[in-house]
Amino acid sequence: MKIWSQSLAALMGCLVLGGTALADNAAVAASDATVVTTTMQDEVDQLPADNVAYFAANRQVKVKLDLLAALQDEKAELENALVTVVRPDGTASDYVPNADGIVTIDNVQKGVHALTSSSDRIHGTIATYFTEQQGVDQADPLALANQPAPLQMTMLKVKSDDLRSAIDNVRGLTSTDSGFGGDVNAGQAYNYRVSLGDDGLLRGRIVLLTRDSSISAGGVDVTIYFNGRAVGSTVSDDQGNFQMSGLRSGVHGIVASGPAGFAAFAFEAIGPSDVAMVSKSGQTLVAAEAVAVDVLPVVLVPPKMVQPVVDAITRYYPNLNEPLTSADGAAIADAPVGAPIGPMAGGFSPAPYGSSPMGGGGGGFSGGGAGGGSGLIGLAGLGVIGAVIATTSDDDNNAITPPQPVSPALP
Repeated sequence: MKIWSQSLAALMGCLVLGGTALADNAAVAASDATVVTTTMQDEVDQLPADNVAYFAANRQVKVKLDLLAALQDEKAELENALVTVVRPDGTASDYVPNADGIVTIDNVQKGVHALTSSSDRIHGTIATYFTEQQGVDQADPLALANQPAPLQMTMLKVKSDDLRSAIDNVRGLTSTDSGFGGDVNAGQAYNYRVSLGDDGLLRGRIVLLTRDSSISAGGVDVTIYFNGRAVGSTVSDDQGNFQMSGLRSGVHGIVASGPAGFAAFAFEAIGPSDVAMVSKSGQTLVAAEAVAVDVLPVVLVPPKMVQPVVDAITRYYPNLNEPLTSADGAAIADAPVGAPIGPMAGGFSPAPYGSSPMGGGGGGFSGGGAGGGSGLIGLAGLGVIGAVIATTSDDDNNAITPPQPVSPALP
């Protein structure tokens, strides 16, 4: 299997303040995994550990649904949740999470899986790679101490009708991809935390899991949500880059859809004031577990696996199969989301940015294992955003300042 993003010449750094986010399982996998090359050039790529799940001798994978504390009563939000797992052969199975939001998937095999979960007002869809846990004590492989930790699956607050455009984007997707195989070089976890730049700037990158070299990371619609409302929208450029300014700190959701696939999950945006504070004595204080990447990786469910995901989502939200109608009952078409993004004025430096889990001197998500290799999230020709969906208030009657569009600049 090949993991790729189209231009790997420029790499954005990430902010790592104190501690490490690399789990024991991911560390073992990173050291033992087969090197995965890109379809575009012979460079090493890694998949974030957040998108890798491990199974032991019992061939079970546990998945923990997580709202990132965005809603006060998480258990109540998950009461009606349903999880659908799409296996590498395309077969789908439904699971009901327990009281702790955990599902146990039996009889798993190595390979790319799609996980989608829906409840009354929350949703999540991710692509993840299942692989066997390494370094287990073979004297008692089923011992509790040898069982991998559950995979974290974040879910965003969103109304089902707001998923309509994204679902319509991916209905009927097909691919010439013959299947998935090989090993994934699992790298460092970013724990669904991304640091914002100046003016609340969010940078992101579309990541593909496919053998089909005809599929591009460009042209993917990306919408950002805050407290259940769309606050910004854009389209990825040819290299899969996107960015949006004006975001605030806190838990957000992202929905990405297009010919390259589909994804929806929650993440925590962290502003500079949230990760470092200066005491009266001038000492810099670093928040505990303050690990965040500069570029949000958005790993898409590949086209080959999208239709079972769409079937699961529309089965839970049957209104998505009904046409939109105007006041007089006539069917109407969805408006396009976002606009193509252009190059940043003055170009973009192709030099790697220091030692970071995103690549460059740190060796990508593997935390240094690849030396100065490419890493997964290259950012050559970083684009700027197009249209922004304005909102004026949230469910808590707190004012929302809409993200500010960055006007496309000509080179």
